[in-house]
Amino acid sequence: MPHFKETPANINELVKNANRKDCWETRLIALNELKKYDCQQSRDVIKRLALHDKVYKVKEEAFRAAQELA
Repeated sequence: MPHFKETPANINELVKNANRKDCWETRLIALNELKKYDCQQSRDVIKRLALHDKVYKVKEEAFRAAQELA
C-alpha cells in the first residue's frame, strides 16, 4: 500500500479520534486513515495503538500498519 509522505490536513482530528477511549470503532477508523500517511505524528499514534490499545482488533491492525511503515 503506498503511503503519502506528508501530514494529513485533518491530523488533529485523526489523533483525537485515535485517542478516544469510549469507542474502539472510532479508533479503528482513525487508524485506517492514519496508516495511509508516513509522517511522525501518524507513526507515533500507530505505535501507541499497537502497544497499548485494549481492543485486540485495533491493536492487531495497528501492529500490521507499524510493520508496513518499518
